[in-house]
Amino acid sequence: MALNKNKKEANFNQEKITNKKEEFIRKYLPDYIRPADKPSLIYNLVKMVKSRLVEHVYGQENLPVGEKLFISRHNEGDDIWRLMVALDEKVHLVASETIHWQDQLLFGVKKNLMKELEMLPLRAKFPELSLEEKKEILKRAPFWEKRNQEKILRYSAVDLLKNKKYLKQIVAVLLAGQNIQLFVDGLWTRLKNDPRHPFPGYGLIAKLYQKINEQALPIIPVAFKKKDVYLGKPFYVDKQSNREELSEIARFQLERVISKNKTT
Repeated sequence: MALNKNKKEANFNQEKITNKKEEFIRKYLPDYIRPADKPSLIYNLVKMVKSRLVEHVYGQENLPVGEKLFISRHNEGDDIWRLMVALDEKVHLVASETIHWQDQLLFGVKKNLMKELEMLPLRAKFPELSLEEKKEILKRAPFWEKRNQEKILRYSAVDLLKNKKYLKQIVAVLLAGQNIQLFVDGLWTRLKNDPRHPFPGYGLIAKLYQKINEQALPIIPVAFKKKDVYLGKPFYVDKQSNREELSEIARFQLERVISKNKTT
């Protein structure tokens, strides 16, 4: 009798979690996101064109089955394509809303391209910078990005209210069984001595995922070195971790992947 009762309770709890997940996905999953096994023609075409960027992928055995959050540094422009090329599974890149999604290049063609690539927006910012560093960023930025870069450099803080909506979209994609790639150090500065320290936003994603799904989200640290991609072992976020701890954890995990493969 007790066994049957426990089994019924377990089934009831699982049904509650499933219903909660389905409701969250229904409410927040962007309508342009396709099934995991059906990437768009543009996604496959870009993956094929950019295939020259990756020669070796190390650490495939570290990847658990199911949805994962990949975190990495953003050191050069081509970083946005490397993980897409390296993985057989589809991965959704999170890209700056201000630089990419608000860009009216060719009457919104760029925004539509982002949707075809199934990317997701997030309001991002640069790290704390000196006036000289800000001037250097604008000097190094291509002409088509200068106006948006200036706008971002004026941010005193990230728009958290707007980001809550975007974070929910990211979590909905994860709950739907798909992968996310996030650059945890914010926007690419193009500075020689980049001062970035990982932002803790990845932890907010992991915590919201765990709240809905009642299980921890696997987070995979990723490092890029020339044409090699290194996938670290998964780690998990403690619900009690604060912003400083989350930033330090990300720094440690990323440095471990990099240092472990420096001589490879």
